[in-house]
Amino acid sequence: MTQSKPAAEYRAFNALNWHIRFWTFLGLNPIKSQNTFIKSAWFLFSVVLHFLINIYLPLHLVIGLFDLKHPRDIIENLANTSNQIITTAKTYVLWKNLGRIYEIGDISETFERDVKDEKESFRFILDFRKNSKKYTILFIVVYGLCMTLGGFSLFVKIQSHRQFFPGYYPFNIDMSEGVFKAVCIYQYVSWTIQGTANIFFDTYPAILMFLLVQHLRIMNLKISRIGHDLNRTPLENQEILKEATKHHKIIMDLFKTISDAVSSTSFALFLVSSLNIVACIVIISYFSENMFHKCYYLALMICYCMQTAFISYYGSEFEAEIHQTTTSLYFCNWYEQTRIFKKDFLIFMENSLKKYSFSAGYVMPINKNTYLGVLKSTYSIYALLNGFKDKLNN
Repeated sequence: MTQSKPAAEYRAFNALNWHIRFWTFLGLNPIKSQNTFIKSAWFLFSVVLHFLINIYLPLHLVIGLFDLKHPRDIIENLANTSNQIITTAKTYVLWKNLGRIYEIGDISETFERDVKDEKESFRFILDFRKNSKKYTILFIVVYGLCMTLGGFSLFVKIQSHRQFFPGYYPFNIDMSEGVFKAVCIYQYVSWTIQGTANIFFDTYPAILMFLLVQHLRIMNLKISRIGHDLNRTPLENQEILKEATKHHKIIMDLFKTISDAVSSTSFALFLVSSLNIVACIVIISYFSENMFHKCYYLALMICYCMQTAFISYYGSEFEAEIHQTTTSLYFCNWYEQTRIFKKDFLIFMENSLKKYSFSAGYVMPINKNTYLGVLKSTYSIYALLNGFKDKLNN
């Protein structure tokens, strides 16, 4: 007899439903249709979309960089170009790791099947889904504000006959006013789609890490209560410990899979966040052309800060909760249990002493200290550039 899946309102992985739908729109997730024409049209659409947005957009910006002379244009477009390249890299990383993400859903379901009858567990899962939704909405609002301000900035630039981002085209964009506006609209639409993609690329690592933290909290709460219920026999407590040991193994499998899925994306975020934040501060300080331009780069700077802030927070929360497992074992009523219980307890305790942490690119730990290091390096780079402010203004 097969075990039933958790009910839809209990299934924690449903917190990624918005993400999966948008990934399907981007062509990263296979469309669920038996109609051959629809599948072929979807495939053709995804190929054209990825060529225009993930290949030509960053490529023409890189080539356009070589024609820039003024420091303002170089700094501004270098920041935008690096962001487009990193978004393209994140698209590839997500496509490569999509199978792992679905595997995370399956592992999570295995854990949830065992705890679905416990009220505290249900509360933790609902809390996870509610906060994950708020977290995604926060990114939608901030990134949406950034894209709206970018639209106003584009309108101002079109009025002065300037591109949204200077780039290379195999034809003369000044041959007519219509061609020039079409080029600017292409850049803005492509940039907007990439910005929307970043909402779902930048939120899923933190959501998966939060999922793992909630599973750990459920397990730790269950462990700490072993032996304190006087209505349970020592044999029942022994079974609960065995179940907790099984859950610990599931959670460690979940940790490994999530770590593999988020490592490359997190590394890309940490790699460019300092430089992009500095570029935004420099542009706001020295090169702002109008209020829309300044507000756009202020919103963009907040987006860059948010990209690494939440994964750093949940990385630290995971480290705290994995340490809490040892504490929960210590606080259970182990000393009044059977010899077999104590033997299993000692093995579990020894396994819980191992240290685990998420890492970005298997190089740097993902936690609050790393995030503070990014902010410190940001200030150091800005202080260095500030010494050349006279040259920047010229």
